[in-house]
Amino acid sequence: VFTNHMIMDKGLVLLISIILVALNYGAVFVMHYFISDLYGLIASASTDHLTGLKNVRLFNSDLMEIERKKHPVTLAVIDIDHFKNCNDRYGHDSGDSILKQLAAMFNEMATPYTTFYRIGGEEFGVIADYFSQSEAEAFLHNLKSTVAHRNFAAQVGETINLTISVGVAHSQNGETLKKTLKRADMALYQAKENGRNRVMVSASA
Repeated sequence: VFTNHMIMDKGLVLLISIILVALNYGAVFVMHYFISDLYGLIASASTDHLTGLKNVRLFNSDLMEIERKKHPVTLAVIDIDHFKNCNDRYGHDSGDSILKQLAAMFNEMATPYTTFYRIGGEEFGVIADYFSQSEAEAFLHNLKSTVAHRNFAAQVGETINLTISVGVAHSQNGETLKKTLKRADMALYQAKENGRNRVMVSASA
């Protein structure tokens, strides 16, 4: 409660005004960093820390969202051929570097309708949304070919070539995306059994 005398004291009014403004800015500052940290935590929970790609948690979450919307989608599972040999020969640090380089290449080739995820050690997932089946398959064949013709740095002064095997499945009416993904996994197994460095499309369920 201010007396008339206190209100007429311009110095006191100015001091109180400065304190209120400082408190206001302080609150804004705290809220800004609180929201920034919150967004950071959300992003961290959805991102693979090594490659920067979306992680398996978000992969499963996105599949659930797509299934809720009930529209067609193509799922692919990618595995690096003989990646264990790279780790054994060059060490795990070089292996991690190769995974980062491959992820960067995936980001280069991504379209507004394709999303890449790291879902395992050297295994990646792809959701191709709003593509026709033939467009999705063409994209994945091009991806496989691009990887095979790219040089990857294994260590200082030495590069290697990689190949990938890709299993593909197109969603079907009345089928859960969990089952679609299982068919993509089975197609990947067939691609590896049939010589690797190939795209194998699952037959209808």
